[in-house]
Amino acid sequence: MKMIAAKMKRIIGVLLIMSMIICIIPVYGASGDIVFSIKPSKSRVNRGDVISANVELSFDLAGPLTMGNLSVFIKYNQNLFEEVTEDDITLDPPADKNDLRGLGLRKSLDTEGGESIIRIVSTQTNNIDIVTNEDLEDLGNFKFYQPLVIAKINFRVKNNVPYNAYEKAIKFIDYMLIKYEGDDTVIINTKASDANITVSESTTGGGPVGPSGGGQPSSPSPSPSVSPSPTPSATPTPTPTPTPTAVGAEMFTDIAGVPWAREAIDALVKAGIINGTTPTTFEPDRNITRAEFCKLVVATFGVEAVDASMSFKDVPQSQWYYDFVMKAAKAGVVNGYPGGIFMPDASITREEMAAMMVRAFNAAGVGVPDGQMTFADSADMGDWAVGYIASLAKMGIVNGRGDNKFEPKGTLTRAEAAKVLYLAYIIIKIK
Repeated sequence: MKMIAAKMKRIIGVLLIMSMIICIIPVYGASGDIVFSIKPSKSRVNRGDVISANVELSFDLAGPLTMGNLSVFIKYNQNLFEEVTEDDITLDPPADKNDLRGLGLRKSLDTEGGESIIRIVSTQTNNIDIVTNEDLEDLGNFKFYQPLVIAKINFRVKNNVPYNAYEKAIKFIDYMLIKYEGDDTVIINTKASDANITVSESTTGGGPVGPSGGGQPSSPSPSPSVSPSPTPSATPTPTPTPTPTAVGAEMFTDIAGVPWAREAIDALVKAGIINGTTPTTFEPDRNITRAEFCKLVVATFGVEAVDASMSFKDVPQSQWYYDFVMKAAKAGVVNGYPGGIFMPDASITREEMAAMMVRAFNAAGVGVPDGQMTFADSADMGDWAVGYIASLAKMGIVNGRGDNKFEPKGTLTRAEAAKVLYLAYIIIKIK
């Protein structure tokens, strides 16, 4: 396993806006927005049209934006567009002073949950500075100008697509912007702006042309002979369009109250990491048990080996969670309680979650930085948990629940678990 300096600088991932409970800590949030955008060449199209869309990064800050790496994952409506190939994706298109060759951008295509994903990631291992066009001072580093055109992607509208307005026809499903502070990696808070497309029925101009003014009227033309009316052909019965099967977050009818967790739930369900409690419910506010969270950590971080030499008195081999707990124990993610018990059915606390997450990152070879404790209720934390919580806060993975309190003894909900595990999933997936 490599140390943090080598590993964390390879992290090129993506991240939805982490807000509300357990969210990303904004690095630049107080001074302005940093936005990934998809800018199509036109938003109203005809069947068969080919449009190009710029993937851009812009910001509204008082000074330069310092960044070390960026990654975006983009999904497009496959009922609307033909399949995108790598030849349709142009990285770092020339545009005045914008030049991203220093970022070492690369592109790839993937599928997730049966849907195509466009991935654009960079391999930059040093910070660069992005400045406004008016700010031309020498920053002593790579210097670029906003908006940054990261890539240009061609999309072909299908010839048989229904005329309709398609919201979020091209959208970000994940995105991440990071910078380096010594050997530490800090996630920068960003937003995303997706693209809507409307397919309109094309019309050709022209109508009857009247006579021009002046001159003598022309002689009347002979009346044409009447042709027999053609026999109308039978109208074929249209084939009904099958109703698409709901996937991901669309399956659940009870997550409207946690919009901040919807994308995390959607991605983890499609990745096969988390499931609903029934085919149509997720129960986002339900507490998650230690065994359940252990299963999710093992799935997220890809822990494989089972330590048969270890045992907990309350984790028998007959239980569904046996393998997951033993895998986590083998990797050093869990230790259990005094007396050789694990308490699998107990609700996991927020400080226990922090400990398991940091240990799992370390087991995966992704070191985490030391953080400084800033929460007002640090006295309520176990001595063993302070460092774990400070490290996750430094990384921007966790935040408090209001009044600058972390509530370490509070229990973790399923929606909160999805949020923190989603960030870990992205980092681990592409490290």
